[in-house]
Amino acid sequence: MLKLYVQPINKLIKLLIKNNLSNKVEVIRRIHDGLQVKFIDGSDVVIHWFSYGHEKGLLESYKMPQDCGDVTGYLTPEKVVERLKINFKQ
Repeated sequence: MLKLYVQPINKLIKLLIKNNLSNKVEVIRRIHDGLQVKFIDGSDVVIHWFSYGHEKGLLESYKMPQDCGDVTGYLTPEKVVERLKINFKQ
């Protein structure tokens, strides 16, 4: 399953670099059967077998100011970057 989750995370990483946000990444690691990108503000983005949107190759955020409740799912890598720009005021 990990193979299915690499593409959206790779796209996110490329967008983070392009938008000068890669310095906001604390760690990228495996979590459950997928991947997590954790940011320096304590928020993170995941994709794994029970994250909202994984079946469509979409990401789930956690602890971002824009999240309704704890998490927001079904996010494209582009949408995640838009949210991070606001969070980090870029």
